[in-house]
Amino acid sequence: MSDDLAKFDLAFEQSTLKISDILRTLLRNTQTDLNSQLTVNEKSVDQYIKTFEWNTTKYRIDKSLQEITELLNQEVTSIDTLMKHKMSNYTQVKGSLQNLQRKETGNLAVKNLVGIVKKEHFVLDSEYLETILVAVPRNLYKDWLNKYETLTQMVVPRSSQKVVEDDEYGVFTVTLFKRIVEDFSHRCREEKFVVRDFKYDEAALTNQKKDLEEITATEKEQQTTLLQLAKTNFGEIFASWIHLKALRIFVESVLRYGLPPDFAAMAVKPKHKMDRKAREVLNTQYGHLGGIHGQQVQSKSGDADEALEQQYQSLFDNDYHPYVFFDVRWDPERK
Repeated sequence: MSDDLAKFDLAFEQSTLKISDILRTLLRNTQTDLNSQLTVNEKSVDQYIKTFEWNTTKYRIDKSLQEITELLNQEVTSIDTLMKHKMSNYTQVKGSLQNLQRKETGNLAVKNLVGIVKKEHFVLDSEYLETILVAVPRNLYKDWLNKYETLTQMVVPRSSQKVVEDDEYGVFTVTLFKRIVEDFSHRCREEKFVVRDFKYDEAALTNQKKDLEEITATEKEQQTTLLQLAKTNFGEIFASWIHLKALRIFVESVLRYGLPPDFAAMAVKPKHKMDRKAREVLNTQYGHLGGIHGQQVQSKSGDADEALEQQYQSLFDNDYHPYVFFDVRWDPERK
């Protein structure tokens, strides 16, 4: 089981980080602190680890190690799949909303003109004529007024009027025969005039406004649901991860020290930048617990103290520890 547990450990860690990333994304641009949302059984992450107890209700101790491991993996995989699905749906809705909102911003060459232009600006229900909107750079107003009637044939004289302007563009109407619209648009592009793709349709305008309101409400509802789901499932996955760590401690301790199991497990949190020092202290304190793979070696002269000192020194020179050791590499800000 040692190899399987190592693989699951990495997978659970990644799943935990993914959910914290979802929470970070949802809380962006809010005043809510990320760490305050990362709780396990209504405790902070640190407090949960410090007070960890095996959940005998969910993971009955009369089950085999393989059964418990499979149950943990099923729980984490199920949550992972659910969160991917929910986040994908939310991302699609968010993207649609941003596209609609983007049309409400920018200059008049790209901005949504719904609510800006009015019915009286257009010739409607004509068999032959059509009114189009053209965004003209402010420094080209004079060129537009001098040229628009002659850019092509069949442009209604004196039909252009300025509807609205911003710091960069003014939007002008112009009425012309329908069959010449495409040619007129091409000539406008040559003169750096921007023909807006807009047709006045009261029903369509009403629907656009309704769509924006509906998708805004949907996005807000999904965000609230996803936020609550992420908070709950973070606690579930983190708890599963620490239970898996406990299984690894048990399995590796049996492999290290043999049967019957006789060991104590604890969590150690070194002070800032004191990781190496903490390990050195632990190695010195428990160096005599080499386990079945680290039996004390006598020197040729029979000097046990000298052999033990050499053994301690070797412990500092490599990754081997005289105790079973696993990191909980938890940092919610880690990318």
